[in-house]
Amino acid sequence: MGRPWWVMRNRWMMLVAGMWVMCCAGTSYLYGEYSSAIKDALRYDQETLDTVGFFKELGESVGLLSGLLYDVWPMWAVLLLGAVQTSGGYMMAYFAVSGILTAPPVWAMSLYLCIGANGQTFFITAVLVSLVKRFPLSRGMVIGVMKGLVGLSAAVLTQFVRGLYPQRAPADAAKVLLFLGWFPAVVVAFSYLFFRSQPTGSDGDCATGNSGVEVVEYEENETIYFSFFAGAMLTLAAFLLAIIMLQNTVRPFPEWLSRGVCLVTLLLLLLPLGVVYVSRINNRRNRRCLQGNDTISNRREPLLPAAPKYEPSPEPNSSSYGTFGEGSNLARIDSFQRNFPARGEDHTLPQALRNIDFWLLVAIAMIGLGSGLTAMDNVGQVGASLGYSDASITSFVSMISIWNFLGRLGAGALSELGLHEKGLPRPLFIMFALTALAIGHTIMALALPGSLYLGSILIGVSYGAHWSLIPTATSELFGLKHFGTLLNAVTMASPIGSYILSVRVAGFFYDVEARKQHPLRPLLRRSLHLLSAMNGQIPAGEFTSFADENKTSLSCTGAVCFRLTFFIMAAICAVGCLLCALLLARTRKYYTEVVYESCQLRTHGAASRERRDDTEQPR
Repeated sequence: MGRPWWVMRNRWMMLVAGMWVMCCAGTSYLYGEYSSAIKDALRYDQETLDTVGFFKELGESVGLLSGLLYDVWPMWAVLLLGAVQTSGGYMMAYFAVSGILTAPPVWAMSLYLCIGANGQTFFITAVLVSLVKRFPLSRGMVIGVMKGLVGLSAAVLTQFVRGLYPQRAPADAAKVLLFLGWFPAVVVAFSYLFFRSQPTGSDGDCATGNSGVEVVEYEENETIYFSFFAGAMLTLAAFLLAIIMLQNTVRPFPEWLSRGVCLVTLLLLLLPLGVVYVSRINNRRNRRCLQGNDTISNRREPLLPAAPKYEPSPEPNSSSYGTFGEGSNLARIDSFQRNFPARGEDHTLPQALRNIDFWLLVAIAMIGLGSGLTAMDNVGQVGASLGYSDASITSFVSMISIWNFLGRLGAGALSELGLHEKGLPRPLFIMFALTALAIGHTIMALALPGSLYLGSILIGVSYGAHWSLIPTATSELFGLKHFGTLLNAVTMASPIGSYILSVRVAGFFYDVEARKQHPLRPLLRRSLHLLSAMNGQIPAGEFTSFADENKTSLSCTGAVCFRLTFFIMAAICAVGCLLCALLLARTRKYYTEVVYESCQLRTHGAASRERRDDTEQPR
């Protein structure tokens, strides 16, 4: 088989293509780049603009439909629907902002951005689930790298926008919508070429065994390859962090330098292609596997050795970590295993909804993701209330996305290492992330000198860690067959928690403190009704300036503005730690007797096979 065809079927090439897609799956994070163009072109006030932004966040958060469709549709159909939504939504928004179409009503503009942002959920679901199924023994690293790139995608797309569409005037911000209308669809269409050529069970490529047991491909250098991927992404993050700081300092930023930054960013995204080449040099097994050579070390084998046979249940479920006999230690997973899928076996959504572990994960996601997103969304107002300059606030907002990326990547790598080497359960790392999040909220509430720096780092890292750990735990506890549906069902708790904590808690207490600092402002606002009757006796300019001054929103100054909010979120995170402890107690036996044992068997089997191949090699 020719070299080009081998590249198309290589699973590391599939991982690289997935990275490119994930860099285009954070289109909703660029809202700050084009929101000013929407406000100026359509003459929206701040309240209307916030309404449009809410529907954009709603579209990016509700991805249950993408998971349901992925279970019944082919991958190309899911990606096509996502591309149509993304291109259609953002192009309609661009036509409205640029004046090509007449100004739409607010509900139509909200619908455009909601549809455009919802398209990215189809990209994330299709790519993430497909890659986890190809790398089931390294799912923590896969999810960490992919979710980390979603958090980093805003910085990546921003550099491409500035390189392709230099913004010489404020009106040029509308070109960001034009960019989002075509660029993600092109990248997804190109990357899909490396997904569609991947081997399946019907290709005769050892993807399934003769007995029908699910088997996977394993490589001894898999950990080293993932380390290279992580290093490449860290290099990209460090480069973007330096560029963001430089762009905030140098105004205006030269156009030729923006194009140079765009080129360097592209080269860094192509850097992981080296893993594809190295895997071809070090492992010739794919070619020998197709020729029927059984001495290869890069074989696809069952995740666990064959267990004693037992009578299957009326509705058998395939386990992501193997099938276990009734009398074996690995089979003692749940007290109701005969009547309900065991932990690690494939659950449908109705089955998961009747599982306590599922609702514990939902509650943990609501607390961790909701409180973290509330803190990140309000970091600008926190800095303003504490007296930080606009340049410092801009740097905080830019750098917190970098900490978010590091949390996603680092949590995936550390939890994978702890699970494979020490047998540490995944819920234990979620509890560590919630503890760090509670400490970050407490530091922000104290408002000591430098607390915004340290607090934003802890919040950004721990928030990103949740986006890596919760999907991994979902796949391990409820299987991979319906992983897309279950993942989106769990993460729907994020916007719910964010709405409660951001609007009902942070917004409420901020307004309370602001009214304490401006006790006469409500009285002056009520006086406007009386003054409006005297408008003919007051000069128009004086009345207009007086009215505008009193119609502005109340501003709060000092640490008291968000102190109670952060203390409440810290207390809620402490409750989340208790829920994690309960989930840990319920799943500890499964992680130590199933997941960890399977990893040890895989490692020892690979080592013994490598020694056998070395001794059988002719001198």
